[in-house]
Amino acid sequence: MTITICEKCKKVCRDSYDLKRHLARKIPCINNIIKKEIQNKEHACSTVIENQTNFFITINVFGKEDLSHIDPECIIEHWRQINKKSQEEYVRAGQLVTTFHKLVNENPTNQNIKLSNVRSQATKVITQEGTVSKRTPDVINNTIKTRAGQLVTFKDSIAEKNERVFKSTKNNLTWKHIEKFNDLGIEHRDTYNNTRNLATNMKFELL
Repeated sequence: MTITICEKCKKVCRDSYDLKRHLARKIPCINNIIKKEIQNKEHACSTVIENQTNFFITINVFGKEDLSHIDPECIIEHWRQINKKSQEEYVRAGQLVTTFHKLVNENPTNQNIKLSNVRSQATKVITQEGTVSKRTPDVINNTIKTRAGQLVTFKDSIAEKNERVFKSTKNNLTWKHIEKFNDLGIEHRDTYNNTRNLATNMKFELL
């Protein structure tokens, strides 16, 4: 079996396709480098009785996340997979927003929402004013609005990667729902059943 190694972080990949996917996601590669650096530091400090390695990163405030690690091609691929599973544009839009949220959080510096318990009525959010506690429903709503708005900024780069994406009527309808989520958050409604199920799924996937 042929294995391929990432020259940046020395991660062992199964094949060239696995390596290509790994390199497309810059942050996981950076994380592997960080882990190796921490391991090296721990090894160097092995003679110290109490060995403690502290690694500090600066967390971006909510709404000001670093999106440079997100490849438009990755968004397109996730969109393809979502289209295979769901036939309704409203649901597709909601799933694409929550998927984009996960892509944002692949960068550790963007993990600025802290929920201790999914049943909790309060969620800690890192803002320009510091870490504040907010009502969980409000955090969910603001997260949907913010992530949908950030996703909208990728429209041109998505079209540049694959001009066929927005030639699809269904994809354009999905995108209009994303723009509505940007404007209205969870208040954007379609049919009752879709809204109820989508809101439930988004709550657990966003936090």
